[in-house]
Amino acid sequence: MTSERQARANRANARASTGPKTAVGKARARRNALHHGLAVSVFDDAQWSPEVEMLARQIAGANADAELLFRAREIAQAQIEIRRVGGYRARLTEQAYADPHFRTRRRQGPDRSIEEQCRRARTNGAFARKVNAITGEDRAKGGEIFDRLARDLAAIDRYERRARSRRKFAIRKFDTLRIERIAGGGRPEAR
Repeated sequence: MTSERQARANRANARASTGPKTAVGKARARRNALHHGLAVSVFDDAQWSPEVEMLARQIAGANADAELLFRAREIAQAQIEIRRVGGYRARLTEQAYADPHFRTRRRQGPDRSIEEQCRRARTNGAFARKVNAITGEDRAKGGEIFDRLARDLAAIDRYERRARSRRKFAIRKFDTLRIERIAGGGRPEAR
């Protein structure tokens, strides 16, 4: 049982934890879900909605009724969501690999020294980039990219797991409906 002292502390903490107070903080919090756009439904995204409809019609078959097509759309929506999440993950990592200014912690000290020497010799940073290429920067870079992107990749992974779960249950519902139609003497829809 909670003591009166603990209850007062809990109430005080709850009053202090009501989210951002300033307009800037509220605006930033409002954009949190739009950081990567994965919170937007694929039906609301003009780029993906035609693909969802096309895939749903392929899944349901040519002679599908409205209910079967509805279940097929659930499968298609989840499948396109998985594809969209994978594409975002790939773009995120490709951008990090392509960033010429990304340096691993192991190379930051020597790079600063090389850049300083280049500045003293009045040369550009091309020499420093050549040294990085020679010393095998790319192997260490991959590990550190994933280390720095771990939080974003974990969030993306949650979106993908949810989409896979939705797809699994949508397939079960779709298959159950098809089996009921076939057992009930209805026409078996082509797949």
